Amino acid sequence: MFNQQVLYETDLKALRGWNVFFYLWDHMSAPVQATLPQAKGAWHSSEIYYVFDQLIRPADVLGPEELKVQKYYADIFAQFAYTGNPRTPENHFPQYDLITRRSLWIDPTLSIKWNWITERRLFWAQHVTKFNFNILRGRTRWEIISGSPLDN
Repeated sequence: MFNQQVLYETDLKALRGWNVFFYLWDHMSAPVQATLPQAKGAWHSSEIYYVFDQLIRPADVLGPEELKVQKYYADIFAQFAYTGNPRTPENHFPQYDLITRRSLWIDPTLSIKWNWITERRLFWAQHVTKFNFNILRGRTRWEIISGSPLDN
């Protein structure tokens, strides 16, 4: 549910011609994953530890897979800061578009996924339309489109 507003904004920026690059961080070290067996993939801000080279979870390690992911991310981050395009010779970071919605999946295999979570996106779009309410913002669709005092 919480990803929907980010995905909606990503679509709007692509629609308006922005150069959009979308990634999903999907890596946790095996020891951290073992402490959270119900978790499926990483969570919001998981990549920050790799940016600053800090292990703050007690069970975390910086093993070969973590070093590989850290290098990918550092290269992407630096390339984007320098050129505005995160693509490097080692990664093939696609530009996001509304047809394929290609996104870089950052994990030890560094893959590209197309139109991921389509069903979930459709469900939330229908929910917002049906109930004329955006659960993430706590406002009606009309308030979001036309603006409201919350925007100031």
